[in-house]
Amino acid sequence: MGIRQYGDDASPSKKQRQRDKVASSTSSKLGVRICGMQVYQRNSGRFICRNKYYGRSLTVDGFRSTIRQFLHNGHRLRDDLVEPIVAKLQKLCRTLERQEAIRFYTSSLLVIYDGHEDGETSAACPSSSSDRPPPKTNANENKQKGAPSRTSTNCNSVILGEQNVDVRMIDFAHATHSGFGDSCVHVGPDSGYIFGLENLKIGRASCRERV
Repeated sequence: MGIRQYGDDASPSKKQRQRDKVASSTSSKLGVRICGMQVYQRNSGRFICRNKYYGRSLTVDGFRSTIRQFLHNGHRLRDDLVEPIVAKLQKLCRTLERQEAIRFYTSSLLVIYDGHEDGETSAACPSSSSDRPPPKTNANENKQKGAPSRTSTNCNSVILGEQNVDVRMIDFAHATHSGFGDSCVHVGPDSGYIFGLENLKIGRASCRERV
């Protein structure tokens, strides 16, 4: 998430590498890029899987098409999920707009929903009794070392919310705040992250318009 993909402590060479990735991907134009996606297809009994290299290669139009693919289960577009996902993104956006002097550099956003529909047995996480983990997409791409509290994305921590949808910020190794005692103190909300959220909301909402 965001238009800057390195922490304040990054070396000059790493800063340049990350700037190049941003410039050549949707991060520069949208403030977000896909770094992983898994969607169960009911018509084939298989998964569509995408990795970070696929996400880096996407154009803006390709990004929006992939968002639509994320919500398609092989039989139909899950347009019933668009509103609850956008609502959660909007709530997160409003929260970040109120935050001062905090930056979530190189962090990611996990979006997850239950792929089972009415009349099916629901399973929120992979287990020995089910081979259908929930579809998920992860925006951004870097793994980080510890921050105030690291959010795990394993089955014990991912609990689906209302409408069987959840949105979670993850990976805070390079997050910074004035209260952390870091040498570099930023002012105002994290505009790069908020920019990415706004475009992600637009991408989700456009799925419904195209139904």
